[in-house]
Amino acid sequence: MKELTTIPVIVDDIKRMDEFQMTRCSYYSIEAETTSSNWIVELENRKIPHYLFGLQGLLTNPIGGGEFQNPGQITSIIEQIEFDDSLIVDINDIWLPNNLFDDRPHKRGDVYRISLGVYSIAHKYRYNQISADRYISSCIELKNEIRYSQMESETFAEWAKSQVEEAKMVYKKNKKYQLDYIEKRNNKKP
Repeated sequence: MKELTTIPVIVDDIKRMDEFQMTRCSYYSIEAETTSSNWIVELENRKIPHYLFGLQGLLTNPIGGGEFQNPGQITSIIEQIEFDDSLIVDINDIWLPNNLFDDRPHKRGDVYRISLGVYSIAHKYRYNQISADRYISSCIELKNEIRYSQMESETFAEWAKSQVEEAKMVYKKNKKYQLDYIEKRNNKKP
């Protein structure tokens, strides 16, 4: 990888249609729910009067750096972000050409690290800022800037499973979340 900063993306869906050979990958971002006049944007050390509207940051690493090695690191960073009532962690997606995954694991739940260059061009494609042909050819040039992360694949899978289990427990404990159940009876006479 040429760049130091990489973004973990999780394989969500793989399309193998004639004209559409793409893999949808999810990633986590930090987004502002409200605007703030307290944020400062600087251009070449000049303060520009502004009102920042819309903000997105990409989750790249756990607190302290490195890669996600255990589910607690994922939970911790999300809790730190959402401690600020104006920020949320969101899930977004990009499409990556299937040929980027040649000779690598490639199934739902696999985690890959992609460079900022790959992310940038994928983001442009996602929002129709470049053509499919240009996107695919650009990705071919960046093929060495994507790598499989076995450890993070396992970590995110374990974390996702724990989130489902936690949601089940909350559901069972709080009657207001439970749906009414009506038993269907067979009214036929013998």
